[in-house]
Amino acid sequence: MRAKPVKGFAGAATLLGAAVVLVGQPAATPSLQTVSIRQNTTSAADAAKHPMGLGVDSSLLLMIQFVYAPHESSHWMPLPASQIMGGPEWMASLRYDIKMPATVYTDPEEKWRMWRKLLAERFQLKLHRQTKEMPLYYLTAAAGGLKLPVAKAVECVTFLPGVSPHPVPGKVDCGHVAGPIEELRDEQIRGSKIQMADLVRTLALHFNRPIVDKTAYSAEFDLNLRYPKGEMFTAFERQLGLKMTPGQGPAEVLVVDHAELPRP
Repeated sequence: MRAKPVKGFAGAATLLGAAVVLVGQPAATPSLQTVSIRQNTTSAADAAKHPMGLGVDSSLLLMIQFVYAPHESSHWMPLPASQIMGGPEWMASLRYDIKMPATVYTDPEEKWRMWRKLLAERFQLKLHRQTKEMPLYYLTAAAGGLKLPVAKAVECVTFLPGVSPHPVPGKVDCGHVAGPIEELRDEQIRGSKIQMADLVRTLALHFNRPIVDKTAYSAEFDLNLRYPKGEMFTAFERQLGLKMTPGQGPAEVLVVDHAELPRP
């Protein structure tokens, strides 16, 4: 049975007995004395009228998805919500606006250390990592073999650490997967000189499930698919030779042990 794709980062598992690793908070982080946290009580319709971003109309769940995601690549993606477990019911429903001093980070990881400290101090967040058996997808080559388009020669743009990817005239953001994008009756997904890991991150967030890459494909490829809504599986298999098979398997999750409503 195929999982219903999750629209949005905050949309919507049996213990394997793996070792529990506590998620620590590094000491060298900026001061949080001037940080302001206010509950956002706007309706969903009103929320669409203002800019969105981390700390703007954000639930605690959404902030955890962003803050604890792997940030090694400039094309990192938030953790799927399915890989965050436990915590109080309000963690996904109450939304907050957070204001903090403008800071220029010379070390990109410093930003995420600061956010982890903020969540620990103001939300009293405590969590740990575990490995659990949970629903996932296995990504394999289809019966007819892979049909991945060879990557075209383009001039790629390189972003310095801490700089968010953005359009640069005459250059291509290689490795960025755009989509799935809804366009009238169709959906589209595209990218230039991407690697399988780039596609896997995008699919994991879209389907809200871990994706296990079994293709062993290491070369770069291009992606430019347009297909009827709800037929991604068919398009992947026919046009790319990629097959997604639902199953059960081990995946790392974050377990929220404790969280409190933020203190003024």
